[in-house]
Amino acid sequence: MDIAELLKEGKFDFVSKENKKYIIDFTKEINSLNYDFDGGIRNGFYRGNYQVIYSLNGIKGSRNVIARIFIRDNCKIELWGKEIEFKKCINLRLYFSNINKHINYI
Repeated sequence: MDIAELLKEGKFDFVSKENKKYIIDFTKEINSLNYDFDGGIRNGFYRGNYQVIYSLNGIKGSRNVIARIFIRDNCKIELWGKEIEFKKCINLRLYFSNINKHINYI
């Protein structure tokens, strides 16, 4: 499914227009590098309310994840033994196993 359509669902009404635009633009740019999300916005588990997971097109599995966007409403999560409160934000987490290969995109 298209990321823009998914973000129109009522459960994402708390996400600001700017953050929705960022997620949509990031997805378009990462597509041009042959990466994509798996077609869904998943549970964020201990990192936030929701997450979008990006990996190489056609390959599934956590070893191939190159980025995640965590979408957070009002939530508290525990990181490094401390409870941290988030309010309506997104967080981009990039995974590079060979940073020199990606230096032009950083």
